[in-house]
Amino acid sequence: MVESNIVEITVGEEKPKTKLKDITLTPESVKVKPNEKVKFTVGFFYDGAVSRYWQDYTIYVDGEYYDSRKAYIEAGNMGSDSFTIQFSDVGSHEVTVKADSKEATSKVEVVEEAEKPHITRITISAENDTAIEGDDVAFQAVFEFDKVAKETCTYEYEIYRNDELYDTREFDLLSGYDSARTVFTVKMNKSGFCYVKVKAGGKESNTEKIYVFPKVGTPTPL
Repeated sequence: MVESNIVEITVGEEKPKTKLKDITLTPESVKVKPNEKVKFTVGFFYDGAVSRYWQDYTIYVDGEYYDSRKAYIEAGNMGSDSFTIQFSDVGSHEVTVKADSKEATSKVEVVEEAEKPHITRITISAENDTAIEGDDVAFQAVFEFDKVAKETCTYEYEIYRNDELYDTREFDLLSGYDSARTVFTVKMNKSGFCYVKVKAGGKESNTEKIYVFPKVGTPTPL
């Protein structure tokens, strides 16, 4: 009779030889708008080295269970994992992660997006009223609004040259202001009169008229 030695091998995760010392929770943003997603990063810190270990942790939102996850700790005495949460309700929300006997909490504020002020008037002025064919002429545009902005807002405006769309650009209305200024340039592409105006938010500016001289040596049309 032949006796055999049986060796039992367990395949699976390697248990850490040390304990979880601390965890941290860091949100990518602490103030967001409704239905905006926030990325959270969880940090795990051990009192010694671990390797090839899956760390279980649980997520709670406003005190209620949200999800359970596993973070893979490659090697060393620390590791991290990340997850995202989409917040729809306005107000302050508390997110907590728990792992073993440790926990960490962060708060995220969800605020209603304020209505953007509306443009009431646009005025443009040219740096010069004459130019040479091929020159870039600078213009200043002043945008007036119906109320002071509660937060910085971005607007788009269109530049027209001789009633044709020339370019589309953006400007910011800063928080606490009810008017904004921006500068743009328009190339004078041919001799004669060039008419420039701006449109934004359903409003149209005054029209600036530039007389463009032909380049030296360029014959003037009869």
